[in-house]
Amino acid sequence: MTMTRKKPKFAPPPIYNPLDQISNDPTDITLNTPSDSEKHAQALMAKAQPLVKAGNLHGAADIGFEILKLYPDYVPALIMMSQIQLNLARYDLALPCFRAIESLKPDHPKLYSHMGYAMVELDLYEEGIPCLEKAIEINNDPFAHYALGNAYARLGKKDLSQKHLKIAHEEEPDDILFLERYLADGSCIKSEDDPLIQKLLEMASNIKTIPRDKQSRVYSCLNTAYNKLGQYEKAFDFAIKAGKAKQFELRVILHAPPPTMQSVEAFFTKDLLEKLAPEGHPSDQMVFVLGMPRSGTTLLEQIL
Repeated sequence: MTMTRKKPKFAPPPIYNPLDQISNDPTDITLNTPSDSEKHAQALMAKAQPLVKAGNLHGAADIGFEILKLYPDYVPALIMMSQIQLNLARYDLALPCFRAIESLKPDHPKLYSHMGYAMVELDLYEEGIPCLEKAIEINNDPFAHYALGNAYARLGKKDLSQKHLKIAHEEEPDDILFLERYLADGSCIKSEDDPLIQKLLEMASNIKTIPRDKQSRVYSCLNTAYNKLGQYEKAFDFAIKAGKAKQFELRVILHAPPPTMQSVEAFFTKDLLEKLAPEGHPSDQMVFVLGMPRSGTTLLEQIL
């Protein structure tokens, strides 16, 4: 029987690029006169950073694990690994990195908002909510308000959820992810003249100026808004547009696969697969693959 991972309850948050968290100033998070071990760690980081920039997070994570195995307290690697694991939704792996950063560099600007988010995703609300409140107290981080809004929504505290989602949207009005969550749980749209709908309609009319990976979200927001107004025909039209935009995003990924997929393709060559073909299990007994619909049974059958 195949097992599938539970889908996230909320749209993925806007995660900051790990490269943005790594300063080029050696006085920021490294010593002015680095030792040989630090120079070695810096050399490995120099290999990892281009992989992060290219989107090869798994490759960068492999180097990050190597660095932390040798130098567990190397802050730049901890920062990079925390962001990578957050991007990959590996919250159980991100949290130990955040805890280590807290003990070594507690003044990191995004520490408490991102650590609190990871805690909430792991259902550690008693730790996560105070952590997010601390992030708000330190620098009123909109992402912390966003994460708190999600947390309170899960706990059924609608008023608190709406409050924090509204603040996140007001602080970053052009952030489409904040807007999407705000529309779903934080806003009370009364009519089609609502400024939020007008803003989204303007974005939709100039959709080519919106980054490709965010176009489907613009249409999805309009779908949500018109559903709330009970104008279901318009909502359905925008749902179709959102689906088409998402299909285009997937086609782009398929035609220009990320470096991770390219490396897999380069490794598993035809010659290698032919060489490994006789290595399978010698049994000729039947294998029954059972699972719920859309859970990956066909893919598993093809792999076998």
